[in-house]
Amino acid sequence: SEAAKSSNAIKQECEEALAEAMPALNDALKALDTLSAKEISEVKAMRNPAPPVRIVLTAVCVLRNIKPVRVKDESGKMVDDYWPAAVKMISEMGFLQSLQTFDKDNIPPDVVKKIATFTVKEDFQPDRVERVSKAAWGLCMWVRAMETYDRVAKVVEPKKESLREAEAAFAAVQEKLNGKRAELQKVQDQLDGLNAKLSSLKKEQDDLTSQVDLCQKKLERAETLIQSLGGEKTRWTQNAKDLAHDYRNLTGDVIVASGLIAYLGAFTPDFREGAVNAWVAASQAKEIPGSEKFSLEQCLGEPVKVRNWVIWGLPNDSFSIENGIIVDKARRWPLCIDPQGQANRWVRNMGKEKNIVVTKLSDPIYLRKLEAAIRNGNALLIENVEEVLDPAIEPVLTKAIFKRGGQMLLRLGTEDIPYHEDFAFYITTKMANPHYLPEVCIKVTIINFTVTLLGLEDQLVAEVIANERPDLAEQRQELVVQIAADKKTQDDLEQLILRLLAEAEGDVLKDDSLNDTLDQSKKTGTECEERMKHADRAMAEIDGVRETLRPVATRASLLYFVVADFAKIDPMYQYSLAFFVSLFQKCLRDSEANDDVNIRISTLIEDFTRFIYLNICRGLFEDHKMLFSFLVTAQVLRNTTHCKFLGKTPICLTDWLVLLRGVEAGKGVLEDGETSSVPCPRWVSEQAWKK
Repeated sequence: SEAAKSSNAIKQECEEALAEAMPALNDALKALDTLSAKEISEVKAMRNPAPPVRIVLTAVCVLRNIKPVRVKDESGKMVDDYWPAAVKMISEMGFLQSLQTFDKDNIPPDVVKKIATFTVKEDFQPDRVERVSKAAWGLCMWVRAMETYDRVAKVVEPKKESLREAEAAFAAVQEKLNGKRAELQKVQDQLDGLNAKLSSLKKEQDDLTSQVDLCQKKLERAETLIQSLGGEKTRWTQNAKDLAHDYRNLTGDVIVASGLIAYLGAFTPDFREGAVNAWVAASQAKEIPGSEKFSLEQCLGEPVKVRNWVIWGLPNDSFSIENGIIVDKARRWPLCIDPQGQANRWVRNMGKEKNIVVTKLSDPIYLRKLEAAIRNGNALLIENVEEVLDPAIEPVLTKAIFKRGGQMLLRLGTEDIPYHEDFAFYITTKMANPHYLPEVCIKVTIINFTVTLLGLEDQLVAEVIANERPDLAEQRQELVVQIAADKKTQDDLEQLILRLLAEAEGDVLKDDSLNDTLDQSKKTGTECEERMKHADRAMAEIDGVRETLRPVATRASLLYFVVADFAKIDPMYQYSLAFFVSLFQKCLRDSEANDDVNIRISTLIEDFTRFIYLNICRGLFEDHKMLFSFLVTAQVLRNTTHCKFLGKTPICLTDWLVLLRGVEAGKGVLEDGETSSVPCPRWVSEQAWKK
């Protein structure tokens, strides 16, 4: 230990002494790096160099042991002249490299002594030399660094020798110590071997005991696992088959789904269905795997999310559910064509989780509300827009988001505001048939939320149930919420089980955590399943009552579309869905009650038809009342399901098209042979009929 301390002290003294010379040496080498060929050439070109330049080059020659040239001075005496040798020296290609690699540790003492006579001269001072020549200054600094290094090295060398002696003594002592340690280690190894053998035998005994316990626990866990997952085998096997089938059809279905979301949101159900069928046919013609009967709900719909949408007020028909999926999946913000206010109501309920803010473009502070929603991650609904949108919201529509300093920002007006990823933006318009410019269409996803016959029928049948059987209406609402919650719980449990099984590394029977979780999940899932069975039975009973009363809603829905279409006759005939529903509710309340359900249904149908006819006719021109009567009759008789309930013969499509267009005009629409089979009625001449 004492020898180690002594050697370390000597080593530290050497390093401290060298610390004096090394900075100067490094600075000199850096100065050499700054010299350029041009500066060296300037020195070579000097015919009569200044004294500082001459003395610096002389010192370099002396240091490198370059002999001077014997020349005659002005008096004719032969003297040593280093300048020609210096010019030749600096003309060499590797001159600067030779200075950098100069053997500074072996400079002869007489050379050092001679160099010391130069360093004290006035013309050898760095400041004076730098004013004359930068190249000479760099060489001057190098010479001085060599002299300083040599001076320090002479002091350090004896200390280095002492260090070597101390280290040699330390190594000898260390060698003896290592020998004793080796002997001690040999004894220790023997002792450790005996202890290890003893520990091994004890460990083997403990392992055998633990293996017996572990095998017993694994048997119990395996039995629990089989009981927990046994009931899922059939369902998961079917799910695996369904997923495999969906995977095969994924390419074609995603292509059609993408096209539907991007292009078909603004169109009516019939047009949308026709376009989708055409795309499916084209996809199959090109042998792209896909479903024969495409369904956006089956392709992209999430059952739990769709149930929540229905609870929040989205009509439960396929067209409205498609619209909901488009809103959910589209990359652009939705602009909903919503003359009946269905989308508005749905968005308001759906946005409650995000503290939705409802505003209008006419609101003077709507931009402040928009900014606050973007900052806080809230939802914002702009309702009742016209055909022209405010240019101020264009950055929001185009999602002109940029990143700065690790933060997502959006420029709104003249200010960059933080963009929260939970922000949601919705736009609705009450215009039934708006005409948006292409500049608007490319910035938003336009979605047609105009009410459909089936969607309105579901809404109105709910009104009938609420009036006729309020207890069932309330029970159904509770059951819908309960079924949705239980289904979500089941899906969450299924995901949890699959995640636990996927994350279980190696033997799944190793510990109880997985089994405990699975057991608890199984109990919760069983409770949910039992509740859902009872709920499904109750829902089936309620739906049976709904289907019994559905003809009333069907008649009301047909009448609404007749009333709504009357705006095409005269724009003055505008009736809102809210007004129509209020008339429907009033009729339900005021109609004559009857315990016989069939009589009650007939009474409601007859009363509401008469009630709507009288109320609507009050606002019609006299010339249009007969047309209204005809359209009501025709619309009722064109609905096959309603005609079947009424026991009437429905109007077939052929008769309707011939009535509207005539035989000749109908040839382009009807199938071949249909027009020739239509007989001429008695009330028109055959010549007129053919025309």
